[in-house]
This record gives sequence, C-alpha cells and structure tokens, in this order.
Amino acid sequence: MIVGHERIVSDLRRLAEGGLLSHGYLFFGPEMVGKRRVALALANFLETGEFDEPGPRVLGDAFLVAPDESGTIGVDAVRGVKHFLWHRPNRSARRTVVIDRAETMTAEAQNALLKVTEEPPRSGVLILVTRDPEAMQATLRSRLQRVYFSS
Repeated sequence: MIVGHERIVSDLRRLAEGGLLSHGYLFFGPEMVGKRRVALALANFLETGEFDEPGPRVLGDAFLVAPDESGTIGVDAVRGVKHFLWHRPNRSARRTVVIDRAETMTAEAQNALLKVTEEPPRSGVLILVTRDPEAMQATLRSRLQRVYFSS
C-alpha cells in the first residue's frame, strides 16, 4: 500500500484511466520517500488494474533499470530500454520503463535516451526516478513531466 502520496497516485490513476499519460515522467524528491514504489505501482496498474506494488508478481510490460556494479547506468542499458519500449505491450495498453537513480546515467546514456523522449513510442511510458534532477542534462529534463515527491 502506498502511503503519503495520495494526490500523486490519484492524478496518475486518473490520467491512466483516461488514456492521458505522458510519454515520460521525472519523479524526483528526497531519498526513501516512495518515488520508485509509485513508479512500479503505476506499471502494475497499467498491467493489472491494481495501483500497488507488484510484489513477487513479474510484470510482462514493465522494465526496471538500475545502476550496474560500477554504480552507473550506461548506454547499453539505454539501448535495452529503447528495444523494450519499441515492442508492443503484451498485457496492457502501455509498456513502462522505470529508470531508478537516473542521476547515475552517463552522459552518453542520457544522450541516447534523448531519442526516445524526442520520438516516443505511443505505447510506452518512461519514468526516471532521481533525488537530484539537476544532475541530469537539461535537454533530457525538459522533455519529461516533473512530479515532485515530498517527505
């Protein structure tokens, strides 16, 4: 159950139900406030109709990207994102990619992600989760809807 972000959850649910979700979001705010949890709950909602974390259930139309063992997200991970988003969804209307700790993307990875944000697939939703949006390139940030999570 998601606690403390009722307004954000309500807005995202309403947008999803109305088919009005943006192609990309930037979830930002302090550490450990539930940004990633809400992103995964949205992916679960798009696939199952339940706005809650998927738990042990594997979502077929969701893809989570996190920093590798070196602590960064490189261009190869972004290529995987692009490949995933350009396929049609299997179980839901939209495929969802959540990039956790997006501020760790290399400059090359951010540049590669620009293509997706400039020409997004109609059936894809990209969610970047970060504590510091200013650590990412302005050109990338400007192409995403910002959602602030307070503590």
